[in-house]
Amino acid sequence: MKEDTIRSFVSGETSANQLSEEVARSITRFDAVSCNVTIEDMQQDFCLTRAHVLSLCDAGIAGELNQEAMSTIAFALLASDHFEWDDGVISEALYDWSAPEINLPLEPDTLKMHRNWLLGLQEPAPKPPLDPAKRHGRLVLLRRKVHPEDPNTDPRETDLAREFISKIQSKHP
Repeated sequence: MKEDTIRSFVSGETSANQLSEEVARSITRFDAVSCNVTIEDMQQDFCLTRAHVLSLCDAGIAGELNQEAMSTIAFALLASDHFEWDDGVISEALYDWSAPEINLPLEPDTLKMHRNWLLGLQEPAPKPPLDPAKRHGRLVLLRRKVHPEDPNTDPRETDLAREFISKIQSKHP
């Protein structure tokens, strides 16, 4: 996936279908929880506004971008060195979308809630504290950004991932 395609979509220059297809081609799955996302960086910076993020939200509500596409796009935006924003509501929405397994499911009702946040009609609700009793140490997602020229290896094979997985397994055999 090219960051330029995301920029082009939020600027109204590319269709949701074209973005969705590019997102799908960028994902390499290794198992139920681990994948790589191949992302080609933009060469210039781009300031993301609420209107830009609303275009993604509206495409999700309309079913033009499926849950996996929305989550992967949010991940790409958060992992980017070239997309910028100075807005806590944008950050809150993108973090929610990037990990629906942990945060909120990417369903029309939650996307409409995010839409209301972005429009300033509703304030983001505070996140409930994590309940340590409910933590089972189960890995729900391991997603890694890779560049087109990088080897597309299983993200579990990196030293950092092996160390993280080992810690989880030692605490929760």
